[in-house]
Amino acid sequence: RGCAMRRGVLVAALLALAGSWACRCDEQVQDVVCDFEVSPSGEASVIQFNATEIGESAERSWRVTNTGRGMVLDELTVTFETVNAEHYDAEIPEGTSIGPGDDETFLVVFHPLAEADLASRFVVSHPNQGSSICPTATVFVRGAGFEEQIVDAGPEDAGPEDAGPPLDGGISDG
Repeated sequence: RGCAMRRGVLVAALLALAGSWACRCDEQVQDVVCDFEVSPSGEASVIQFNATEIGESAERSWRVTNTGRGMVLDELTVTFETVNAEHYDAEIPEGTSIGPGDDETFLVVFHPLAEADLASRFVVSHPNQGSSICPTATVFVRGAGFEEQIVDAGPEDAGPEDAGPPLDGGISDG
């Protein structure tokens, strides 16, 4: 009698445990996919800036669209390569959160520090989430810095340093 009772308790315990592991088919398993697209304002992933005077700046836009499933992009980062990076700034404001199907527009700023053609690139990334591997996107930027040219207004504007030697060889009529 004692052995049969223990078997009955054991069977009841196993059935209870099996019931807690049973599939609940009415619950949906959500597949989390980290994916996004970056759309620069230029063609072929290049953001082109007009010639910009040294000391001035120019802005262009670029957009991130969350094309993933079940994941909010809330840890996006921008990393510039070292070549010419000092001439550009692109930031994603703290607290930015892009839900699935949503997009957000950001700015990249060109502030040339030299008179030259200045190309660089930055990478947009998000940390992996669990088993979902997040992509990266590279955006190329190109601009030219120039220095303001001093325009000479002509001989009437010329001072002694601009006028050259006196026409009369320095002899005056006295």
